[in-house]
Amino acid sequence: MIRTGIYAFLITAAIFSVSCGKDDKKVDNINIKQTDTLANIPPDTVSVNEMERLMNEPGYIVLDVRTSEEHEAEQIGNTLNIDFESGEFAENIQMLDKDKTYLIYCKTDIRSGLAKEIMDKMEFKTIVVKGGIEEWKSQNKPVIK
Repeated sequence: MIRTGIYAFLITAAIFSVSCGKDDKKVDNINIKQTDTLANIPPDTVSVNEMERLMNEPGYIVLDVRTSEEHEAEQIGNTLNIDFESGEFAENIQMLDKDKTYLIYCKTDIRSGLAKEIMDKMEFKTIVVKGGIEEWKSQNKPVIK
């Protein structure tokens, strides 16, 4: 049992050190050093209420990563749609502006989390909307049909 815990810790530490590098992590134009505490690190998820505020701010783009059929059926405001499941997601996002911050949503937040991982590796600034469009609708916020 203790050995399993040690292995899990070592694997987590190795992944953290490889993925973070020395002090090269950037979120929303803020450099994050390994010595920063969690309280100092900007969140990479937002509530639907915070999304509603940010989506009208300059520099933010709402990105729907659901299928085009899901997007056409209902969407949050005037959003960009790039289907995560298309098999060409990484290729399709290359045309996006890396100076913008992308508020990513899907149905709940599974695909948006996976899309965020890919986009972060490609040096995009990304934020996942917690709960996706389902949470948006549960808060009685408007959708375009």
